[in-house]
Amino acid sequence: MPFLSSILSGIAKRLASKSSPEPTVYVVWGKQSSPYPDLEHFEPIIGIVANEHECFALEEKYSHVEVSWEARKVSGAKNNDVTTAQPLYLTHTTLEQYDVDSEGNPLFGTMDFPRPSGVYFTREAAKHEAPDEYLHLVHLGEIDLHGVGKLLD
Repeated sequence: MPFLSSILSGIAKRLASKSSPEPTVYVVWGKQSSPYPDLEHFEPIIGIVANEHECFALEEKYSHVEVSWEARKVSGAKNNDVTTAQPLYLTHTTLEQYDVDSEGNPLFGTMDFPRPSGVYFTREAAKHEAPDEYLHLVHLGEIDLHGVGKLLD
């Protein structure tokens, strides 16, 4: 029977490694009046939070803003804790024009209702999985009604 127990042990290990979930975070948007002349409203990502309770708290705190959110898996974070202030990397396939600079050149960014194509635990994972997409650095728990994080490239 040692043969059978080793087979069962191997199956159990494989199932355990496959069932270790990647952590979930919540991407939070805030639809509001736009400070930019060409947009009536804008809906930037106002935060990335660890649980839905925090989403409801933001909705209550910023009642003048239409808060919405979506649960997203953090790719590449399997067996890692995602903690407050943890840098996370969002990828975007497109950037929208939201304003012009002092010389009339269009400014592009993640301000007008961005939908990230992925959320990654490391910059390397984001660049590997989405090499042709725009990279957006956000820290877990960071909140800013004008949009969180910064575009890296």
